[in-house]
Amino acid sequence: MKICFMCDLHLPTDKGALQYDVVDWAVVDISKKKPDCIVFVGDVTCDGDERVYDEFIERISALDVPFIYIPGNSDMRSPESRASIAKKASPCKSVVGDVTLYAVNDADATVSEDQLAALAEADAESIVFMHHPFADIKEPSRTAMLEWRESHKDTMLFYGHLHRSVTEGRSVSLQAMDPDKAIGENPCITYYDTQTGQLRKIYYFCPVPTDIYNYFGISCYDCIAQLNFATQKELRFVELRPNCIDADLEQLKAAVESWRAAGGEQLSIHLPDVGWDGGVVAGEKHERAMELVKLLRAERVTQHVPKVSLQKVREDSAVLEGICLQETFLLTLMRTTAGSNSTSRRDAMRPKWTRSFSNR
Repeated sequence: MKICFMCDLHLPTDKGALQYDVVDWAVVDISKKKPDCIVFVGDVTCDGDERVYDEFIERISALDVPFIYIPGNSDMRSPESRASIAKKASPCKSVVGDVTLYAVNDADATVSEDQLAALAEADAESIVFMHHPFADIKEPSRTAMLEWRESHKDTMLFYGHLHRSVTEGRSVSLQAMDPDKAIGENPCITYYDTQTGQLRKIYYFCPVPTDIYNYFGISCYDCIAQLNFATQKELRFVELRPNCIDADLEQLKAAVESWRAAGGEQLSIHLPDVGWDGGVVAGEKHERAMELVKLLRAERVTQHVPKVSLQKVREDSAVLEGICLQETFLLTLMRTTAGSNSTSRRDAMRPKWTRSFSNR
């Protein structure tokens, strides 16, 4: 049996986005190759928009091929649609032809007791798929899945979330479909032949501007080492992830200054998430990150939407007022920082979450 695996598409609401071109391409390829089953391993949407989610499911279902799917963590980002999307997942156990497939709905980074009980029946001929790798699910689910794996070493396991393709024995990390997030290779869909065990990746290619190398940057999870890499490669754009607050401050300052001296133009700092509890809740980590914004003279910040539903915003004007105050604070900070950065522009200073919030 031939199975087509897809994952990590991250569709936005804007139908002109490149991710929709990937969908068109995938539909054509699937129609030509005619797999026996299609499996989607989570992250249909970038923000949990239920209409976008439903439209994608309907389109793939229209291919008249057995279709099994689960949501991913990004499909859980809207408090209003989270529960509804989670319920739309395929049943944990499905049989297609002579193959039993287990769809583990771990979008919230947990695996339910019912799913664990079902997985106990899996054998060497079964296929299990989930969105997260074990390392990214919460306890006690992580320990339970590690114990399951120890007793089911011959069962094929597929997962997404990492956005890159890695095969380790009978475990497969699937490459993302999203051109903006695919790591190490082009975005692709993956066909798996259950009889031969062959994995075949079919890549999506899109037109590339001739000057694209002028805009390459790096998102730094290991900030000192990767800043040094950006300096060596003369990369003009760098993002520091939230864990930058844990780096040695003097080493970080020196690395940023070296990068700027080598031609670095745009430094972005990804701020830790904020919540809502009668007001914007930032916490100590957020405050430390904001201090780094000033200290390192960052041209950009990224702030995810505060975790509050649109319904709550509509019902309570104080919520929107609080969020707007937070935006004003960020803008004021960025304008102050921009005073010493001649390359800054107003659009470069605008916190990304303000745009995301208005789109929702």
